[in-house]
Amino acid sequence: MVQKVADKWFIGSYRHLQPYPKGNLYYEVRKYMGLSQTRIAALFGCTVRSWQYRERGKRMYHCAEVAALYELSGMDPQTFVQFLKDVA
Repeated sequence: MVQKVADKWFIGSYRHLQPYPKGNLYYEVRKYMGLSQTRIAALFGCTVRSWQYRERGKRMYHCAEVAALYELSGMDPQTFVQFLKDVA
């Protein structure tokens, strides 16, 4: 029997059905870069409070956020994909 894609990736009709990530991508990128919240928020282009919220509360990420964090991190594509597998 063919497994449905939504079932394979645990994507239900509601957000609460999606599994929790292993870590927070915003926090892990900042940690990888060795920057303070103030410095990375300035580089990212948001307020420190906004960055802190993203480190504390983010569970789901938009594609644009992932792309922005990839660009900000300066990682090569293979390293970032492995990073995503380990964190998200």
